[in-house]
Amino acid sequence: MTKPDKRTGGRDIDMTYEQAIAFWYSRINYEQRTPAAGDFKLDRMHALLRLLGDPHARLRIVHVAGSKGKGSTAAMLASILHQAGNRTGLFTSPHLVRVEERIQVDGQPIAAEALTQLLDEVRSAVAAGWLEPTFFEIATAVGFLHFVRQGANLAVVEVGLGGRLDSTNVCSPLVALITSISHDHTQMLGTRLASIAGEKAGIIKPGRPVVSGVTVPEAACIIRQVCRDRQASLWELGVHFRYSYEPGQVTADSLQPPRVCIETTHGSGLTTHHSPLTAHQSGWLSSAPVMATTSQAVPNGRSGALPRHYSWQDTRSKYSPPARVRKAIGATS
Repeated sequence: MTKPDKRTGGRDIDMTYEQAIAFWYSRINYEQRTPAAGDFKLDRMHALLRLLGDPHARLRIVHVAGSKGKGSTAAMLASILHQAGNRTGLFTSPHLVRVEERIQVDGQPIAAEALTQLLDEVRSAVAAGWLEPTFFEIATAVGFLHFVRQGANLAVVEVGLGGRLDSTNVCSPLVALITSISHDHTQMLGTRLASIAGEKAGIIKPGRPVVSGVTVPEAACIIRQVCRDRQASLWELGVHFRYSYEPGQVTADSLQPPRVCIETTHGSGLTTHHSPLTAHQSGWLSSAPVMATTSQAVPNGRSGALPRHYSWQDTRSKYSPPARVRKAIGATS
């Protein structure tokens, strides 16, 4: 047993980092095995969070679902919110190298010491409640706890699978984002786009706004219907906002940054053209659903508070341009 540490609130930690990771990885992991019907339910998640003090209830959350683009959308939105002056949590999956990447605050992954402490708390709650949470349910709980402990005033939370029965769907978000709908996880979500859309639309909460990048008619009509049923205001790609994208070009001697131009239609029917964002201003933003929310994330919809330097983690890319190109755009490693 380690000695009490003021960074852990004076609480003893009964596990080493290695033991904490072993406990976590010993749980059922549906990222590595196919779940059966009935495996997904929210009862376990609610029970676990109650034992931990319901940390999710103390967070202002942006919930992101979709078949494609949800991870990059969540990462770029978190970057926007952080650069706009918010202390911002980010929960995504899966990780690329280290499991700590899944849980970040202001772009910094959770430290090994903090992860060990929180997993120790979760293990105690699991034992007290005779619970059998999954790998992802534990990850979600740790994420919520970490964001509260770190004083995050906003948290961007990416759905793991589907939406309706995903362990992240215990939250009441400020806004829900659905990036796109296509055939994914059909063994769990169904083979028709309408059924898949219904599962993704499960994150829509009564009276909470929704931003949708869904354009396939069969899926889009489901999103609209759920929003009507739950009296949730809806902003749709191609209806309330549009975007154009010019890809960038990187050569050994020069850099032409990518550009994104957003058009939003207001209630008056007028169209507003937002200034194009360059790579070094916006972290190489190129996702319409993310950009559609910047008018809510940044006062007056302006882009002046967006990131001034490209973060190599924003796009989860291992690519690194030549040093002279990086120097030209002011990027940091």
